[in-house]
Amino acid sequence: MREALQHPGLGNDDITYLHYGLFKEFDRLGETDEAWASLMAGAQARRSVTEHDAAKETAAYDGLIAATPKDFLDACGDVPRDATPIFVVGMPRTGTTLLERILGNHPDIKTCGELNDFRQQMQWVNNRRLTLTLDEDIGEYVARLDPTLLGNRYLAKTEWVADGSKFYVDKHPMNFQWCGAILKAIPHAKIIHLRRHPMDSCFSNLKELFAHKYYPYSYALDELATHYRNYARLMRHWHAIAPGRILDVRYEDLVSQPDVEARRVQNYLGLQEVEGVTDILANKTVTTTASTLQLRQPTHTRNVGGWRRYAAGMAPVQALLEDLIRD
Repeated sequence: MREALQHPGLGNDDITYLHYGLFKEFDRLGETDEAWASLMAGAQARRSVTEHDAAKETAAYDGLIAATPKDFLDACGDVPRDATPIFVVGMPRTGTTLLERILGNHPDIKTCGELNDFRQQMQWVNNRRLTLTLDEDIGEYVARLDPTLLGNRYLAKTEWVADGSKFYVDKHPMNFQWCGAILKAIPHAKIIHLRRHPMDSCFSNLKELFAHKYYPYSYALDELATHYRNYARLMRHWHAIAPGRILDVRYEDLVSQPDVEARRVQNYLGLQEVEGVTDILANKTVTTTASTLQLRQPTHTRNVGGWRRYAAGMAPVQALLEDLIRD
């Protein structure tokens, strides 16, 4: 098999997919050394054709935080409150789809998948495209948004998918970048943030081969750790300027005590508690995310601490995130 990877007819994508496929097979067989070698080879192949600048990303997050100070939410958008969007945010592969399935079992909530509407309406309001990776002037970009126009356009553009429901879920993980803008434009919006252990979060991103141009930080260990730090400090910032407005749900709690967390979520949303919402197998809604296979089985804790099987390889990430890790 290793020799086959040297075939001159194989392109970069072929090699990348083969390495990630080998990782999954070796991992399933418990051959962790071979699995890690394949994962690193696949990640290196994808990184070689992926544009990402960790320093530029950090500067962009610096600017976003600086442009949204404590008084950022003093003046908010004037929008109708007929329907309440629920934004489920966090890093990808941290339980956002699982929570979406649980929410979708509540009779008062419609799930809508990963919508791009908030980002698209930010572009419309400012008459300028946003790159998939943040530009360094993103803080200025967010600061000049017209919150009333943005909020009204988002609600209008998602009305069809909400389909008359009083609550509807917009589950795009990367909306964590826009929590401040969301709360400013749609003051009654609800935001639920999925948190997962830093090392499991990073490992779950590292072992997933995302579509081209998406999550480009995830193919190099140092860039992965830098992104996690940026994500974590941005979420701390949103909590600081909007205390009590964002509900954190720990992945580990969601899979170990789903009924308890489901009650917490329903209370946060101000909804009547409904029993049985955690039966994700009863939810037949189609999902196209990377979590689709996991959702065909009951909620389990098998992935908690999964990074430890590859602790030696993940050591550089652990060292870079040591101060953020809470066992």
